Amino acid sequence: MRRRRLPDSERISLFPFLAVLICTMGALLVLLVVIAQRAQAKAQAQEEVQTAERVRAHRTQVGQLRQLQQQLSNLQRLRDETAGRLAERRALLAHSQDHTRRLRAELAAVQ
Repeated sequence: MRRRRLPDSERISLFPFLAVLICTMGALLVLLVVIAQRAQAKAQAQEEVQTAERVRAHRTQVGQLRQLQQQLSNLQRLRDETAGRLAERRALLAHSQDHTRRLRAELAAVQ
């Protein structure tokens, strides 16, 4: 069975359909590229914000660490000073106790 050919007036032309289809695909492709670029720019901006926040947090932690180190060195200095004063007071107490012992022994000998 052979197909019979339609006259030119009854034929359907595919050119307008294909042209519209190609134009639509091109427009969608352009939209896809624009959307992808915007998404990438937004992601990059968010990453920059997160990086800035991390840097700020790190600087805050470094500042706090320096303050804590300063406090630690102050406390160590105070501990050393207190230990020195304590050693002096212990020596003075030992001397006083020794002197008291000698005086008691002397008092006992006199009585």
